[in-house]
Amino acid sequence: MKDEKKPELGMERKNIEANSGGSVLGLPYPKSYDGSEDFVCYLKTFNRVATAHGWMPARCAQILPLYLTGSALAIYEGMPDREKNSWKVLVEVLASRLKKMSTKEMALVKLAERRQEFGESLEEFSNDLKKLVERAYPDASFELNISALKLEDDQKKNLKTEIENMAKRFREEICLEKFKYGLLPEIREKIIFMKVPSSLAEAVSQAKRVEELNLTIKADTWKRMEETEVNAALAEVNEVGEINADPDNDWGDEQIDPNFGPYYDEYYNDHDQYYDHEQNYIDEECQWLPNENNEYWGEEEYQDQFGNDFCCFDDRGDQHWPTDQTGFDDY
Repeated sequence: MKDEKKPELGMERKNIEANSGGSVLGLPYPKSYDGSEDFVCYLKTFNRVATAHGWMPARCAQILPLYLTGSALAIYEGMPDREKNSWKVLVEVLASRLKKMSTKEMALVKLAERRQEFGESLEEFSNDLKKLVERAYPDASFELNISALKLEDDQKKNLKTEIENMAKRFREEICLEKFKYGLLPEIREKIIFMKVPSSLAEAVSQAKRVEELNLTIKADTWKRMEETEVNAALAEVNEVGEINADPDNDWGDEQIDPNFGPYYDEYYNDHDQYYDHEQNYIDEECQWLPNENNEYWGEEEYQDQFGNDFCCFDDRGDQHWPTDQTGFDDY
């Protein structure tokens, strides 16, 4: 809103809003309009507000200018008084002039901000650029009052054709520039090193080749990543299998405890003569019977060959505790 330049308009607008009783009724007031939006859409909203307040057409012609700012206000001030006094003529002239201006200005803004969106095809992007360029640079932008020139008819015709070709080349160059720098980064970073295209169609063709190349690279990369992950998983499985199959890595309880497993078997086999339970041991009397391997039986020795204490009998048949020869009964 630019009421600083026209303070009298701002004061008059405030007076209208204060005297209309709208604040009491809770009715809204029109919004300001600077010409950047569609005037027809704004006018529809303005008419609804005017109807709610009961403003007649003549009154609307007086109130509308109070809400115009920027380029819209400039166009209004450039109109003759006879067009300003009639509500119908006023809105028709404003709509016609603001439509041309807003269409061009909005197209320029959109063209400056236009970028290829993710998932948008190259054809869609290029076609939209062409439409924006045609709206931003209409034929009227290149018009020349040829009739005012003192030229022959053939010269005027040739000049008109040259102007049309110039406008076409200009639009083509704008499209090329916007297309090149509006592409997705993964395409733009490669196409800038390619041959400068002579037309938009050639630029689209180049971008397609880059796009296909990127897709191929992505597919190969994903394939290699999947193969790497599979190989890594298989290697891990094989490593676990080798560890489980290696006898040197058997950490079962039977190997740690010498009373079980291969240690026990080896010990028992080497000293089997001392563990011949069927021949040399009497369960009822809990004593060892003599044999050729038990050379110390019945003597004063108290330990076997392996240093193990045992209870023994002397030659008289008395049982002794092996540590001090004390009679077992006395002990």
